[in-house]
Amino acid sequence: MTGSAGLLARFALYRDRLKAGGAARKLFEPDPQGNLSVFSIDGLPHDTVREIGRDVATRHPNARRLYGWAEIGKADVESVGLSVDRDDNPPRHANVTGWPERREDRKEKANLLKNLCRPVRLDTPIDANA
Repeated sequence: MTGSAGLLARFALYRDRLKAGGAARKLFEPDPQGNLSVFSIDGLPHDTVREIGRDVATRHPNARRLYGWAEIGKADVESVGLSVDRDDNPPRHANVTGWPERREDRKEKANLLKNLCRPVRLDTPIDANA
């Protein structure tokens, strides 16, 4: 993602991840392997981002719907001491890496990210099986 503005989307596949006041900390907590899946959305209209999110929800084993996403800059992720490693598998995919070992420290970084993001809530969630 070097050389780009680095706008990323973290998709909300569970209702409790986006709240009326913004994103929940849990939206930004990494998986047990220390990865947080995001997608590069530089220059994409919301309709395209929504389609990427629907595809993510369809492939996720436990997701039923796409509720929206949180937009965050790559620079914001790096400002809290994490890295964005783009692998394009699937296209535009990246992982946020460099999470601390301690659970409390991970929660603290996730909380910082939630405060730096801009949530985009869908008026009507998209069914992942539609």
